Amino acid sequence: MILKSQDKRENIDLETIQNQIETIENEVRDFALLLKKAIGENKEITSLLLGWKIFYSPIVINSKIVFIGINPGGGDTGNPFVYYNEEHKIIEYLDDERNDYMLAKNTKKIFNKIDKFNLLENTVKMNTKFYATVGVGEMKIFEDFLYRNHRELYIHLIENNKKWTKELIAIINPENIICEGKSAFDFMDDLYDDGDNWTKTLDYDTNKYCGNFKRKSDGMNLFGYTRRKGLSDEELLNKIAPELLKIVE
Repeated sequence: MILKSQDKRENIDLETIQNQIETIENEVRDFALLLKKAIGENKEITSLLLGWKIFYSPIVINSKIVFIGINPGGGDTGNPFVYYNEEHKIIEYLDDERNDYMLAKNTKKIFNKIDKFNLLENTVKMNTKFYATVGVGEMKIFEDFLYRNHRELYIHLIENNKKWTKELIAIINPENIICEGKSAFDFMDDLYDDGDNWTKTLDYDTNKYCGNFKRKSDGMNLFGYTRRKGLSDEELLNKIAPELLKIVE
């Protein structure tokens, strides 16, 4: 894996951190194989899965930003029950071979607008769920199938999504989490359900475009913004970008 630290002043044991991440990767592999034993013969359901992946960037410890989406999307292809430990020298938003899709384009527009494009060079990209599907609809069909037909496995899956995401965030220790879409924001809001430790600085339901919580214990921001279809450049650059600038400047 490509592992580095954003803060050169700290004495960080990268070998220990690598071992911690590899432990999570092994758990992901084992769970994918457990799923294969249970549903591997169901071609209709397995065709929805495009493999298991965690990182879409280098792993930057103490990074300024972690981008987190809901799950890997349609640009991925792979065996439904294989974990792909891909190494990326740069976040995929900056990789012209991998960034020809709307989210990547909009992310670059926002960071250009706020004159913080350089932050993308040391930013981590991951998701709340590590199983890739063509879209959110396919992800929900897969999860609904497990819920109806393999309830215990479904519960294990949901618990693992929370466990792995929280452990990885703790390892990376970012200053800011940027949730790509309301679903990812709601997932993370639920994950950190220790309300007394958070201050709501921007109400998503009132703002309609984005929201933010700030953690009292260390100042980490949990920011989320809409990815709704048809979002205009005017909305992106004048409604979302200024609020994002407030947390990353």
